[in-house]
Amino acid sequence: MYSFFFYGLLSLLLLPLAGILQIFGGFDYTNSLDITIALRYTQLVLILLICFTAYLVYKLSKHLGYRDGTAKWAAYLYMASPLTIFADAVFWQYDVVTLVFFIIALGFYINHDLTKFSLIMAIAITCKMFALFAFIPLILFAEKRVVHIIKHLAIGVSLTAVSELVAHKMKGYGVAKALRSHLTDKLTDNGIAYSFGYVSLSLIALAGIAIYAYMITAKSEADFKHQSLYITFISLAAPFALFFANTYWWILVVPFGAILIAGHPKVKELMVLVSGFFVFLIITSVLVFKYYMDQDMVNGGLFAKVFGVRYSGKPSFYSLAESRNIADPNVFYAFALALLFAVFVILWKKTGHELFLAPKEIPAVSDHPQELSATDSPEQSATAYQTVVKLIPDSAVYLYNLAIYTYILPSLLLFTRELLLK
Repeated sequence: MYSFFFYGLLSLLLLPLAGILQIFGGFDYTNSLDITIALRYTQLVLILLICFTAYLVYKLSKHLGYRDGTAKWAAYLYMASPLTIFADAVFWQYDVVTLVFFIIALGFYINHDLTKFSLIMAIAITCKMFALFAFIPLILFAEKRVVHIIKHLAIGVSLTAVSELVAHKMKGYGVAKALRSHLTDKLTDNGIAYSFGYVSLSLIALAGIAIYAYMITAKSEADFKHQSLYITFISLAAPFALFFANTYWWILVVPFGAILIAGHPKVKELMVLVSGFFVFLIITSVLVFKYYMDQDMVNGGLFAKVFGVRYSGKPSFYSLAESRNIADPNVFYAFALALLFAVFVILWKKTGHELFLAPKEIPAVSDHPQELSATDSPEQSATAYQTVVKLIPDSAVYLYNLAIYTYILPSLLLFTRELLLK
């Protein structure tokens, strides 16, 4: 399904393992130990990439102008998100590879280096086409000259175009193209019904965001940074929400939302809102994608690994909901969308956001208030400012973490029932 370039990147990640196995006689596809080693190695690589992207979120936040404590909170919000954990630590998808290039590229974008931004985004786009959703409006926001817009867009899609041209001559291209067609169906078949078919809500959102990005001009450097993050976040989150994206794709949205939320004056309220969104999205996903999320999520989770048991399947998350007559995903997804749109609205507010505050305007919230003193020199104050720790109420943190247990606690209950009945 992916470009040969993306498979090349995965091959580079697997190269150390291939070398080690070669020393010990090569890889045997019929040997369960070899398969287990390869699987665990790949999972370890994904976990390391999650940690690396968290570090990139922290560095990007610092680059934007966040104090150290806020930047760390942004990295935490990304790492602790159930969507991050589910996508690449429970369901073991590869979208985090795209995120590495995406976040690095955004660092160049903030520096107004559109050429390097476009070059690195070309890699992100060929890894996962969803990166294109944000790439186009970001170019339209930063550049208003048509010739330069065309140049940067051409750079951004160049690697994908080359990959497609090469793949087109391969025997398996028809199969890969057919497998990818479901994305086109998602984009076009979910919307307002008319006599001639559907008007896609997600395409309307994407077009509207692109038009908005081209029409506005940043009022200041802080406004440019805020708008860049907001456009990136909403360019991915809005279409995902409107065509009901696969749950593991949402990891592409999380880091940019985390950065915006960490610097927002209503950070605790936003943490509660996104926690609710996580919960309702995951419940909806289990009901809709029951064939590959329901039991896979249970048997691939914490308790299956720790206790070495495998759940047989009855009752499952889905069958429990069905037995209670609450297996209708529309109701749960309505709440998920309402919470997400509330997040869109609140994040739009710029007043009080840390990106717009001068260092002296940021409240001196610290575990060690004596670090900030009126008698300090400007140099001492600047140093203390960088080490300030932003405090977030425990209740907000608990609720944010509680969302993780949307699938962990039900798994425990199901396994308990399984063991007791045996």
